[in-house]
Amino acid sequence: MKKLVLSFVALLTIAFSYAQKVDLDRFFIPVKYYNLPSKPIGFEYKTFSVQASLASLTSKLFSQDEVIGNFKIDGFNRVEENGDIIIILKVSDISITRTEVKSRIQEEKDKAGNVTSRKTFYWLEIDYSMSSDADVVNNKTKQSLTKYSLDKSDNKFTFKSSEFGSYNAARDSYALNKEIVLKNLINGRIKHYYTLMNEDLTNFYGFRAINTNEQLWISGSKKHPETAPYMDNFNIIKEAFNSMTLEAPVDQIKEKLQPVIEYLNGLVKKYPADEKPDKKMRYSTFYNLGKIYLFLDMPDEAIAQGNALIANDYDKIDGKWLVEQGNALKESLKKNNLTSRHFVRN
Repeated sequence: MKKLVLSFVALLTIAFSYAQKVDLDRFFIPVKYYNLPSKPIGFEYKTFSVQASLASLTSKLFSQDEVIGNFKIDGFNRVEENGDIIIILKVSDISITRTEVKSRIQEEKDKAGNVTSRKTFYWLEIDYSMSSDADVVNNKTKQSLTKYSLDKSDNKFTFKSSEFGSYNAARDSYALNKEIVLKNLINGRIKHYYTLMNEDLTNFYGFRAINTNEQLWISGSKKHPETAPYMDNFNIIKEAFNSMTLEAPVDQIKEKLQPVIEYLNGLVKKYPADEKPDKKMRYSTFYNLGKIYLFLDMPDEAIAQGNALIANDYDKIDGKWLVEQGNALKESLKKNNLTSRHFVRN
């Protein structure tokens, strides 16, 4: 009889466990790391300089500092000359190929559809082109790293002025403000050059500082037995990642997180059933562990959690994402001959 009672209690316990609704709430942790270059040239490369060759009109409208001062490679310091990387920029003068006044008519009508007023608006259109290119050179090896054909003479751009109330006002707007108009047009193209190149060169060779918040999952079901322990462990996770910096090794953070990792691994064993509530609980543990390992620069462990997430068959997409991110991190660290994305860069 006693054995039957115990068996009945055990069955009730299991049934109660399955009956526990698992709700997951988002929580966020702050993470900091350097995004590593996709085309690394060496950790010792730390400076860059810009040599700008400006055609006559462009050099009249812009100083060298106005042009080169906007170039930036994250993780590199710009120096006046002889940088580890040299950007050689050549900018032509602007070529105006068409100026034309255009117009439109605006009508107002009454309820019967009769035209009650008519007004003509005029604007000036200017077609223009430029020819510019750049060569990015490794100053240590004197070899070209990448070349840019920024603008070609057959690339046409069109400027449209604001509207005027008369033909003459639209026509004269260019003649009276020619220098300002040309400077604005050239500036627009130069801004395009450095916007494009800054992004490329940082991705290729730079070290972009990432400071963001990343999502994890926490049990949010009020009656679930893991809600309180999960919150306790969340506080440990948040406190550990709050201490993360770009420069400091993550060893101490790993040490702080060991009890959390043990707790999460324990949940996998604690909720082994092939039922949705248990699968959902395991999903949160695999996902959280995978992202924790990613931000601790442990790609192999992150990949293992991603594969476990796929096998868990609750949200395979997140599992595949973790595997992809882990493989990408592993390849990036190998390519850059680094073991971490946290280091002193100056």
